[in-house]
Amino acid sequence: QPANLQTCEPNDLSPTLLPLLAGVAAARAIAVVLRAAGDGCAPLRLKWPNDVLLNGRKLAGILVEGSFGPDGFAAAVGLGVNVSTLPQDLPPRVLYPATSILAETGCHIDRETLLQTWLDEMDAVLALWQSPDGAARLVEEWSALDVNAGRPVRIALAADEVGTEIIEGTDIGLAPNGALRIRLASGAVHEVSVGDCLGAGLPPPSSVPLPPPTP
Repeated sequence: QPANLQTCEPNDLSPTLLPLLAGVAAARAIAVVLRAAGDGCAPLRLKWPNDVLLNGRKLAGILVEGSFGPDGFAAAVGLGVNVSTLPQDLPPRVLYPATSILAETGCHIDRETLLQTWLDEMDAVLALWQSPDGAARLVEEWSALDVNAGRPVRIALAADEVGTEIIEGTDIGLAPNGALRIRLASGAVHEVSVGDCLGAGLPPPSSVPLPPPTP
């Protein structure tokens, strides 16, 4: 199986930002393989912190496992994509129901091609991250695909012995470190680094141009 090993200077890459960058790479990769399959306009979106949506439904998810050591932050990044599973064979979800590339587009995609394309895009994203204005450009790219931009959202924070804390407000974009910025009803802005974003209502699917190919 293809595998990539990437290194960045210590402390350069925020653990909060890494799954978002992987999501950008995933959206790029899916766009590339869909173009090659003849599907030139799919409504790909990203949902903070780690989901890729197609037609408002969950197509893919990012998983990051990392730790800090003497040499800085090290992480393994995984991508799970529903390529050809039929909707009836996917687990039910109330918000952002699961889907697959085949179910949404009718395209048959080669898994190894998709995997290698994602790895290539991860290389490109991490290289861009290390350029002088790369961080701002990647945050901008992710924000352009944010499914909940400007919309009311509910954020489930980490559960404790009391239960899961929920905050509500408007998604106003990313902080430079990848935290989601939520404007509360009071007008205060709260930055969330860890949690799950629950839409206050499903956004209507809309046709959006695919992300541009990597230069």
